[in-house]
Amino acid sequence: RGTTIKGVYYAKLIEKIHAATKEKRRGLFAWGQLLQPDNSPSHNNHIAVASGWKCGFEILSHPPHSPDLTKCDYKQCGNLKKKTKKKQ
Repeated sequence: RGTTIKGVYYAKLIEKIHAATKEKRRGLFAWGQLLQPDNSPSHNNHIAVASGWKCGFEILSHPPHSPDLTKCDYKQCGNLKKKTKKKQ
């Protein structure tokens, strides 16, 4: 807590996830695995991306303005949500 995650640390986490998944889901591991990191610098670091490829993950891109992260999901539309919920 309170520390910054760097690309090297994130790459080691990817390798740990790979090893744990390989052990726990042996039969399903041959189907491949998807990894969808967000757009933080540590997740887009070349070391982290190379680690994901090395472990066999298919790395999906994360759109910068994802429709599932609209402004209404945050505080800006909170009052509007409360009002519409009362009317229902």
